[in-house]
Amino acid sequence: NRFDGSEIKKFNTNNCLADNFIMSLEVSENVILWIEHNSGNISYLKKGEINVLDNNEKDIPVLNIKAIDNKNVWVLYQNGTLLHIDGSFNTTKINLFDSNETVPTDFEFIQKGEFLVTTNSGIYKINIKQNSEIKEIEKLTSKTHQTANLTCIQRSFLDSSIYNIGTVDRGIFQIKYNNGKMLVKNYEDSTSLSSASVQDIFEDQKNNLWIATYSGLYKIPY
Repeated sequence: NRFDGSEIKKFNTNNCLADNFIMSLEVSENVILWIEHNSGNISYLKKGEINVLDNNEKDIPVLNIKAIDNKNVWVLYQNGTLLHIDGSFNTTKINLFDSNETVPTDFEFIQKGEFLVTTNSGIYKINIKQNSEIKEIEKLTSKTHQTANLTCIQRSFLDSSIYNIGTVDRGIFQIKYNNGKMLVKNYEDSTSLSSASVQDIFEDQKNNLWIATYSGLYKIPY
């Protein structure tokens, strides 16, 4: 088959992929393509060659992967494990939550060693030391907004202190997190988005937000 005059090539386990069920992709600054599998395995494409990362999180789905720079790639698993991959492909595991009742759903980068993690019970700020140990975990709360049952988080390209967050049954809301303070804002909505189950949030080059839900695709214009 051909598309736009280019040959389409399929990669699978015959090309050394860990498995054929791929959840998502991420590219780091050193042009490595990271490939996340539902099985918990991670493959990566470097200089045209596919390799499989040596890690022990088998049979645990990957939620998301963030390539911060060439020496810091972070992977969040469904069981609450945060995996750090350094520039030499060495891995370090960090268990974020002591209780199995706290189930992570997604995460975003704040700055080096700091992340926001969305869960079924709220938003957590995670601070990681240089030796990949947890320095601090803080649950962020709002007096005016319910922040539980979260599904995904997206950092704004326009303002890096703004994060858009999806929920199970209340659409999306926005937080502005700066210098340890969190301000929460709901989007004004005359449609059914305010009660939708949000699965993903994408911001395009014009800063419009595209919201993927079980009931359709929504656009919030910038």
